[in-house]
Amino acid sequence: MKTWVLAVAAVLSVTTTVGVVGECFFGGGMTLVAEKLTEKPDVYIPLTEPDHYVLQAVSNPGEEVVVGAWGNSEFDEMVETYGTDNVEINGNYYEIQVYSMEIFFWGTLLLLSLGGWVVFGIIAVALVVKGIL
Repeated sequence: MKTWVLAVAAVLSVTTTVGVVGECFFGGGMTLVAEKLTEKPDVYIPLTEPDHYVLQAVSNPGEEVVVGAWGNSEFDEMVETYGTDNVEINGNYYEIQVYSMEIFFWGTLLLLSLGGWVVFGIIAVALVVKGIL
């Protein structure tokens, strides 16, 4: 019986550690959502050579475009530099919002392992109370 308890604790320890490390280093990412503007905004970023993520976003207004890792596009840095998320591309104006999303499974793995610890703790306490452990 004690071998089973140690094995479960070992598996939960590994999944928790992997979940934490994964969440810290690989967990989040960027998505873009574009909306076409009907009027020229007062402030905008003139984009003469937008990256393919920005082009995909303006080609599919209202749809989330998954960029992935923050380093895959420089658009978020341009928004910070110019102080606006309005852009001009080929005479058309768009608002492109930048979102941070949980793209990878690390957060889910972490939540599942933490839930496993809770269940494990409840079962362990019940077994100790009954004198089995």
